[in-house]
Amino acid sequence: MSNRKEIKYKNELQAKFQYAISQSNSKVASWVITPQKTTTSESADYANAFLNLPVIRQGSGLGSANNDDADEESTIGTIGDFVNGTKNLSTMTKKQKMKSQVDDKLARINNRHRVSKDDSKVIQSLKNKMRNDDRRRFRQENLEKQNSQRNQNDASDSSDEEQISRSVKKGSNLLIEAKMGKRKGK
Repeated sequence: MSNRKEIKYKNELQAKFQYAISQSNSKVASWVITPQKTTTSESADYANAFLNLPVIRQGSGLGSANNDDADEESTIGTIGDFVNGTKNLSTMTKKQKMKSQVDDKLARINNRHRVSKDDSKVIQSLKNKMRNDDRRRFRQENLEKQNSQRNQNDASDSSDEEQISRSVKKGSNLLIEAKMGKRKGK
């Protein structure tokens, strides 16, 4: 066979092969039920769900994603707000205010003397000292409240109850202690 005939034969063979594959594909496609137009509504639902995801600001945690701010109308809260560009973008870089889950008084103490990156070393140390003093004062007030509550509870309890005492064993039965005791006695 010449080179020209060989190339022609390979092209014919390839065409027959592609025709056979397309026939089998069309036969299999006739077996498969065509899906109804639910895919377009599902994709729209997925897109809406994505656009409604919350945006977590830099420096904030997952717990503060649902934080209620006073200027909620102007801040970006979801991905859809960011994509549409209808709200203020400058609030994205600001840190959200931390919500203190402890007492409101303790939260005010912590927020009053918060150290910022622009503060000098002297101001930072002063704020730290003031914050520690406020914490100490707050703890003292709580201890006084607890002690007064204990005193009231002690007065109301009957004195007939037995006091449970526990004896503490001094030392352990280690071989080293026994040897050391013998040396001291000599």
